[in-house]
Amino acid sequence: ANTEILTSSGVDAVSLANNHTGDYGPEGVKDTVKAVENAGLLYGNNDRTIYFEKNGFRIAIICHGLWNEGQAGDIVRRIHAAEEESDFQIVFYHGGKEKMHTPEPWRQRASRRLADEGADLVIGNHPHMLQPREDYNGTDIVYSMGNFCYGGSKYPENRTIIYQLHLHISADGRLENKTGEIIPCYVYTGEAGNNYCPGVIEDEETRQRVLDFMDGKRE
Repeated sequence: ANTEILTSSGVDAVSLANNHTGDYGPEGVKDTVKAVENAGLLYGNNDRTIYFEKNGFRIAIICHGLWNEGQAGDIVRRIHAAEEESDFQIVFYHGGKEKMHTPEPWRQRASRRLADEGADLVIGNHPHMLQPREDYNGTDIVYSMGNFCYGGSKYPENRTIIYQLHLHISADGRLENKTGEIIPCYVYTGEAGNNYCPGVIEDEETRQRVLDFMDGKRE
């Protein structure tokens, strides 16, 4: 029943590559996949790549766990396979130490390796805290987007982002340029704690503090 929360909110695809997908065993995984498919959602995991196509331009989204530096090799192999099937490759990985505002050195090395090996955008998730964005040789790496709609705490750190990617495609299907925009958000908007309702930050000073943090200009 909860898939309707996603479909009614405009979500097209989900990642099942995380550390809780298997909490209810193999049958739980099968039930989750079935529910997602019945809702018409695309999904990715450690073995399944998501493909979107619009106006003849194909985008691959590679969802994967990244719990140690060695796993970057598995993701690299998937990037190279996806390059044969798509024009633009996004890596969305799940991993890293929780409750830290900076990525571990090994994860920074691994993320940069993914960019070196062909990823056009690298997005990290799992620490439950925002971590900065890095422009690495023209490729955006966002080490952690923090929480968004999060039910694990009554008072989670109340800052998150939407990362909005704009791809400008020529009439003949070539990528002319790309721009990544960060939209600062609250994780919750209730006065008495977490109401599971994120919201865009409208206050300009608060918004700018988040942008400065994401660009490494403040702690």
